[in-house]
Amino acid sequence: MIVKNSRLKEIDILYTIGTILVILGHSHTSNWTVFEGTFFYHCIVFIYTFHMPLFFLISGILLYNSSSIENKNFVIFIKDKAVKLLVPYFFITAVTMVPKAYLDYGNFSFLNLKFIFQTFFNPRNNTWGHFWYLPVLFVCYIMFGALRKTFCKIKPKLISCVLIAFCGLFLLILFFPPTNTNWFGLKDIFNFAFYVPLGMLLSFMFKNRNTISRIILYLLGIIAFSVSIIIYSFYYQKPFAKFIISLLMLFALLIISNILKNKFEKFFTCFSKNIFSIYIYSWPFQSFALVVLEKLQFGWQITAPIMFVMGICCPLVLITIYKRCKIINCHFFDLILGIR
Repeated sequence: MIVKNSRLKEIDILYTIGTILVILGHSHTSNWTVFEGTFFYHCIVFIYTFHMPLFFLISGILLYNSSSIENKNFVIFIKDKAVKLLVPYFFITAVTMVPKAYLDYGNFSFLNLKFIFQTFFNPRNNTWGHFWYLPVLFVCYIMFGALRKTFCKIKPKLISCVLIAFCGLFLLILFFPPTNTNWFGLKDIFNFAFYVPLGMLLSFMFKNRNTISRIILYLLGIIAFSVSIIIYSFYYQKPFAKFIISLLMLFALLIISNILKNKFEKFFTCFSKNIFSIYIYSWPFQSFALVVLEKLQFGWQITAPIMFVMGICCPLVLITIYKRCKIINCHFFDLILGIR
């Protein structure tokens, strides 16, 4: 399904789908009760079971197929990831922390050392809640980047055993976490790290497999999606239900990416090149739209689609303006603004 040393068209598709799902998942009023029980409500809850596991799975696939980690010193590899992920995390947070909090609280009484420390080092309480993904992904790159580096030194037959062992280990951590603290992103690391070695394992398993019949792919994808809907509809509150849904939907999305890999190629390629920036700036624009629309007392039926459109279009407009502005368009601002 995903082959090493070729352009990973499937990744462009998966990134595009994942980002659209994230933006859709954020496109709702702050008061969930006003649309609770509606079809839209169930769509949002369903999306939340697998949209972030998808991003970590993609990271595992990319990590396995990475040539840079083989050619670079591991310290340099991690340094590059720190610059790309943590610099925009800290810079954008520092710049927007006070004005965003003032809009939320209406005064400056919140401003103390505890608030500042919590904003930076408790990612779920960051100025922008979706920023938690950046430091958590960085930690995953440290852990599994070191694992990937060892693949150059061990026999191919052992790689699958090592990956299966790591999947098993982090699966145990997922269900029996050592701690539930959100500080330093620990809870999210325990919740999502499993999907990185899973992505690496899938890449290893499928790199030499023959192409599967398109009809079989369609059938498998439909079955996986249908079963996940059934589990959500009747067994969502049962133990392991969310985890099983996530695996089924990840499988279905991998099949979709394989089916679409030679269709709409230009669209998926262009969109995926800006995924990181779209992810970073989607929620700030959506948050602004939410404040305005709630003050105007619009219903969720109007608020949701407007937030969705702004979450996609506004970051793209911002990126376009930035790239055409020769005065500030440089490598330094690329890094601190998180624009790729």
